[in-house]
Amino acid sequence: MVNKNKFILILGAGLTGKSFATYFSKINLPFVIYDENLENQENFKKENKDIIFLKEEDIDFKNISSIACSPGFSLNHSVIKKAKKNKIPIESDIKYFLENNASKKILVTGTNGKTSVCLWLEEILIKSGFNAKAIGNLGLPVLAYINEPKEFYIIEVSSFQLDICNLPTFDVSLILNLSPDHLDRHGSMKKYIEAKRKIMSSSGVSIINSKNKDIFPNASIYFSGEGNIQIQNKSAIKQVLTSIGVEFKEEIFSSLKNHSHRLERFYESSDGITFINDSKATNIDASISGMESLPSDQALVVICGGQSKGVNMQPLFRYLRKRAKFVAAIGESADCFFENLGSEICFRAKDLESGVKACLSKISSGDILLLSPGCSSLDMFSGFEERGNKFKELILNEKSK
Repeated sequence: MVNKNKFILILGAGLTGKSFATYFSKINLPFVIYDENLENQENFKKENKDIIFLKEEDIDFKNISSIACSPGFSLNHSVIKKAKKNKIPIESDIKYFLENNASKKILVTGTNGKTSVCLWLEEILIKSGFNAKAIGNLGLPVLAYINEPKEFYIIEVSSFQLDICNLPTFDVSLILNLSPDHLDRHGSMKKYIEAKRKIMSSSGVSIINSKNKDIFPNASIYFSGEGNIQIQNKSAIKQVLTSIGVEFKEEIFSSLKNHSHRLERFYESSDGITFINDSKATNIDASISGMESLPSDQALVVICGGQSKGVNMQPLFRYLRKRAKFVAAIGESADCFFENLGSEICFRAKDLESGVKACLSKISSGDILLLSPGCSSLDMFSGFEERGNKFKELILNEKSK
């Protein structure tokens, strides 16, 4: 129970922070915000000039009832450490939603494929006659829907969100797959797994990839981990639908489309060159699995690179050596790609535009030009969406000349 005589401290003034502020304002809960980013503060104040931002030294923890933590906020920050020392509860937007929305909830996490699976489940349930909505880490903050009843909510949940706090009970959890990611945030694979495990331990039914049975031995259901990521995702969706009593229909599944920024075939030239935007491949497993799903008889010209997030990139380098005709490397990891792949197949590009130009000079009829970064976008862009949109814009502008 929130103490209305004290303030809730919102940590982070990005998308989630704004959703916290909107929700607390609607239910008349007093709050203050802490965010060191001046640009975030200015953007926030454009919408509400009365919002109070505190400096760390001005936070009186005796007057704080709870912490509402955005997923991008570091849990090693001194504000978090002080809150824990003062025994102040730290909560996520997911926890608020689960406690205050009575709809049935399916929470989806995993290293790769979360957004596509959430949107496919939404589409399948709607086409099957249910009132359903996919929200969460795919870009729709859960608190915007907290007072809106549905038959089903499908919620994409990141390891950052799971890391914040334990979750109350809900209906179904799905962990699609597990491979090293965000180790710069979590510190180790063990801690990354611990964050993912929270979703399983709070759900009535837990559905796990059979490849991860040794990591999660007590799941309710295991779906098949055989085949490429698309085949695995189909198997996972079947098990989710079975668990909620909805029939899987092949004709509905066959009608589903790939969603923006994940293996998005957005252009094909008159000479048979295919252009694919896979900007959402923000880690090496997503990048490799995406390339593995493409026809093996078509040569790949690939744009890779960005922030490597502290993971071992060698598996991606090995795959590119045997599969790629040419690689343009961008961002912070460009030097690493160039040093490992060599000048024969790799070009170190100063930006995405020069990477696209280099690839277009190497591509031939029947090839695939693919943006498959294998890395985060945040060294150059606001997110994978901006990176993907910029890639498509560069290609389409070039092809319209």
